[in-house]
Amino acid sequence: MRQAQKAQFEQILSERLITSRKRLGLTQAALAALTGFSLSAIGNWESRQNAPSPAKLGVLAKKLGVSIDYLLGHAADSGAPPVPKVSSQRQTEIREVPIVAWAQAGKLAAYTALPASWHEFTATTCRSEDSFAVTIEGDSMEPKYSSGDIAILMPDVEPRNGCLVVCKLKNEGVFFKLFHQSSDGKLFRLSSYNPVYPVMECRKDEFLWIYPVYQVTKNVWR
Repeated sequence: MRQAQKAQFEQILSERLITSRKRLGLTQAALAALTGFSLSAIGNWESRQNAPSPAKLGVLAKKLGVSIDYLLGHAADSGAPPVPKVSSQRQTEIREVPIVAWAQAGKLAAYTALPASWHEFTATTCRSEDSFAVTIEGDSMEPKYSSGDIAILMPDVEPRNGCLVVCKLKNEGVFFKLFHQSSDGKLFRLSSYNPVYPVMECRKDEFLWIYPVYQVTKNVWR
């Protein structure tokens, strides 16, 4: 491909990727999460640094709801139906939240202690305004959850029986557990999927914080 043709192709691809992404209300990070491609790859394609392979182009077209011909500039129409207008209550919004390492979570007195200028983020549909993510460490929740998985936490939501939580005890550190509360509300029981770990019983006033888990993203490439 001649240089001029290559530049024109990359410009069209860039413009149509951006148009298709924004049509769905997606950020670059949200598109990366949706396709499984890295955020830097999405950025490079949209800034015309390089172009995706045919296989990746097919994935992009499918996730964006357009044709490959449209992305390549061979068709004027995307072939996608117009995006329906839905109420804000029903619309699913994908947003970015900061990722905190396990050791860093152990130093937090509360979610409000997170610095405003965080450098690592992940995408989620969690509507909790104060939500953030934690990278799980340890094997207490294996085989269902493993070290390296990312849990999205909801600081403004009260935990309920049977839910997953990440919590910090005043004197013992951070834990990822299943939550149960006694009928009188004074005793919290924290259990694990891994039978090696015994059930922990703690009073409510022994916790610095305890946040329910909205979702856990499992990393399969380690």
